[in-house]
Amino acid sequence: MEELKKTILDLWLPSKWPRLVATATISLIGGILSLSLWAPKIGLTLTELQISTIRIVGTPWLLLVALALIHYLVVREKNSSLALRPWKIRDKKTLTIGEKYDLFDNDGNRITRITLKQISNQLMPEPYIRLGDAPLKYIQTETATFSFDPMGFIFPGQGVKSLPIDKPYSESLFVLSKKTYNEETDSVFSFSTQGHELFFRCFVDHINPAKQEVELDVYFLKIEKV
Repeated sequence: MEELKKTILDLWLPSKWPRLVATATISLIGGILSLSLWAPKIGLTLTELQISTIRIVGTPWLLLVALALIHYLVVREKNSSLALRPWKIRDKKTLTIGEKYDLFDNDGNRITRITLKQISNQLMPEPYIRLGDAPLKYIQTETATFSFDPMGFIFPGQGVKSLPIDKPYSESLFVLSKKTYNEETDSVFSFSTQGHELFFRCFVDHINPAKQEVELDVYFLKIEKV
């Protein structure tokens, strides 16, 4: 029963304030219906006719006011949510060497172009978070080198290697190994909270040296006010 009540509340009153109004209204109605029981305990001397009148008149008005208030709160929250226009992409893309992947936002603007440059074995930082002053260790592993154009502000995780680039500095070069257990250390990422909110994350899901293919996992989120 409790799970059913919770499910109904999630469907009809998914946010805090409408739920509080509904809960308060149910409590007040319960109090009106049991008025003959608790009124004498607090010193109220009411006749059965008075109690009946309060029930007949008070209950509908209480319900009407509560429904109007809940409607107002729900509409206000809905409009507030609609004022934020989210755009989210979660994509997996398999690239061969030299192949490009273009990531666009909801306005058709290209956020970045990702190009697979090469697949190789390299010494890479271990994909484990260091504690304190523990030295960074390296392991030999399969890697994929990507360029990100335009360069923007893309940062490497601890398990990613950044490569130097030549002028005119129009791209970023990163060496990524296959993601292990830690998304943060094995990804490149970018974010911004100026004007609108942007978040970009990319990691390698699989490397196939035989086919010279790499599977990327790309996530992009943009939230702006309409």
